[in-house]
Amino acid sequence: MPGKPISSLSPRCHGFAIALVALSLGACSSTHEVVTQRIIAPENLEVAKLRSVVMVEFTGDVGTRLSRDLASRLAQLRIDGKRFFAVTGPITLHSGIDGEVDGVGGGEMVSIARKLSARAVIRGRAKLGRDVTYELPDLQKDCLLRSKNGKSCIKKYHYYSHCADIVVKLKYSVLATEVATNRRIYDPGRRKLIERGRGCVRYPAGRVLTGVAILNEELDKVTNELGAALVAEAAELIHRDIAPYRKSVSVSFLSEPDALPDAPADRFGLAADWVENRRFEAGCAIWRKMVEAGQRDPALTFNLGACAEQEENYRAARQFYALTQRYVDQLRARGSNEDRNYSNNDWAEHLAEAQNRLGLLQRSQQAMKILRAGSLP
Repeated sequence: MPGKPISSLSPRCHGFAIALVALSLGACSSTHEVVTQRIIAPENLEVAKLRSVVMVEFTGDVGTRLSRDLASRLAQLRIDGKRFFAVTGPITLHSGIDGEVDGVGGGEMVSIARKLSARAVIRGRAKLGRDVTYELPDLQKDCLLRSKNGKSCIKKYHYYSHCADIVVKLKYSVLATEVATNRRIYDPGRRKLIERGRGCVRYPAGRVLTGVAILNEELDKVTNELGAALVAEAAELIHRDIAPYRKSVSVSFLSEPDALPDAPADRFGLAADWVENRRFEAGCAIWRKMVEAGQRDPALTFNLGACAEQEENYRAARQFYALTQRYVDQLRARGSNEDRNYSNNDWAEHLAEAQNRLGLLQRSQQAMKILRAGSLP
């Protein structure tokens, strides 16, 4: 039997809650969120199954940046400590940032990719645009020099404060083709991302033309910053479409039972303390033994579902959450919520979040089995 945790992080419902019940709008309940990294399978498995791609440099004024960013993300992807993609490129098959792929059709690109022993070829286009809304310059005054007593201004500085709002848009498209069949395997269509910013400068009165030039320089700087953020976002979105990625997943553990008597409730709380101190094995073992001993409480089975999620046993987690729903329904049928820590709305929210999360994790787990079975050429 493990010793007592060094500290208890979870709030507990004690006797003083009775005195505060008139002020409380909800039941005395709490959750502890455990965040873990999970590998999520892409929506489109076709590119990921092939594992080997040639990246053709994208056209458009930011096409080079986007294709390089995407190629780098795919090349650096590691699953189970092993390189997942073999990436060649980006290779340049066009001239000029706005040029089409000069005289090179899809079939010829596939032939080039085949010569490079790749199984897929990725190409695309990315172009930035911006809209600027200028405000009228605002004439302001600052005091540069005051009298000795500080009450009057001897020398004033007149200047304009000039601002503009800016909207930066990234329009991009991407296409992946399988080399063996010359078949399009990824074509999400045209996409658009938008970022908004603001630029402001100040300049001496009487130098409006110079000031506008300074403002435009500032707007160029803002555009570059926002454009870089949009390119990175686009690369990440394409990555998540065609390749596995890591995602922070938050799993909820309940810190209070729903309707247990005092003695088993204390034991439940001990297990919750262990979990909050990241001693999952010890905490989950206590809840498991309580269920085996005949204790029935929806918070018990809910937390065992969360324990199963931590072990990536999603089938068991789904069974525990289904059992939780059964117990909640039975408590609801009794018609009284006075001795419960969680309302029916609480349970609806907790279980909906768990089921939505499980759907994603189970689909990803099954898809990753397929992808792991593949190999690099």
